[in-house]
Amino acid sequence: MQLRVEANERHMETERIKNELERERQNQQVEYDTLKRQMEAEKERYEKKMQEQKQAYEKKMRNDNQIKFTKQKMKNIKKQVDEANEIARSMGKHIVFTAIYISKFDNQSIYANGSSSAEVGEMKTEIEIKVENFELDQINQWTCDKFNDKLVMMRDAYQIYEERAEVVNSSQEDQEDQEDPFSEKAEPVLLGQAFYLLEGLAYQVADDRQLPIVTTTNEINGQLHINVVPCEENGNEELDEDMLPEDPMEMLDRPLDFKVKISHISGLPEDFCTNIFCEYKFYIYEDVYRTPVCEGRNLSPQFDFVQQHHFDPITKQMVQYLQDDKLTVKIYGNQNLNKKGKQPPNFAKRHSVMAPQHNSSMMSKSTASSVLDPLRQMK
Repeated sequence: MQLRVEANERHMETERIKNELERERQNQQVEYDTLKRQMEAEKERYEKKMQEQKQAYEKKMRNDNQIKFTKQKMKNIKKQVDEANEIARSMGKHIVFTAIYISKFDNQSIYANGSSSAEVGEMKTEIEIKVENFELDQINQWTCDKFNDKLVMMRDAYQIYEERAEVVNSSQEDQEDQEDPFSEKAEPVLLGQAFYLLEGLAYQVADDRQLPIVTTTNEINGQLHINVVPCEENGNEELDEDMLPEDPMEMLDRPLDFKVKISHISGLPEDFCTNIFCEYKFYIYEDVYRTPVCEGRNLSPQFDFVQQHHFDPITKQMVQYLQDDKLTVKIYGNQNLNKKGKQPPNFAKRHSVMAPQHNSSMMSKSTASSVLDPLRQMK
């Protein structure tokens, strides 16, 4: 009997020790699993941080290279701009060319190329040529490629001008037959852009906004009055509140109808308020929607523009677009000088130099040669 009791006690002690060892093993396993998860999380954070640093470095290198390239391009183009101004001055043209930096936003949705939402609103700096035509009281902007093509025509025009200046009875009709590389019909110029966040549409809520218009020189010129209004396919804007989503993902596989309403623009500058209109694209589609042109000069052009859109069904990508992206509205118009007393720099001096002594259609051979010789070398 005594032996049996002792055997039971030894068995119980063995089981106790066995259970303690099992609990200790389980605790160690928990600690190991916790440590493993912490190490994996730390590794993931480290890799993410390294990836962000790599992306930041690559972005900085791209920006640095872009800045270096743009500065060198500006340095080179200024020489050509000086040449164009010299030709214009020598031919008595009341035109001034100026190389300017402009900022351009990416036209595409961030979802068109798989970019991250952090890249929304980034701008690229480019160079364009501002053409102030004091004869036509208008301003145009040319791309560098267009300016280079025009400059070749200016050189040819000046050579013809010099040759004709030697002929006293040169025909005015012959001169008019030549295409004028200095002037052209005023084309719409990008005044700026306004950015409407679409998050409200993801929750089926209208959001009437007054958005600042950001110019290509990063200034604010006026405000765009815009609203994006959810509606039914028949155009009804009175939606059932019980159908409004609490989470945008509830919109998946449902149709989406809404109206883009652009009522007017306010506070435009006096030198950029002529023939104004707006245009935009939606999502990844290339269709361009444009307001009517407000003809003539108007500091607060009225559009009363309404465009209804229909999409069916809504995809996950589109829901993400509504949550993260923006509707970019571009504002175009014509610039004009139209400032009292404004004239090209040194206009009086330029005009007196160009005025011939004996014939208004002629330029002295010595004066013409002094300008043409360096131009010939640059051809």
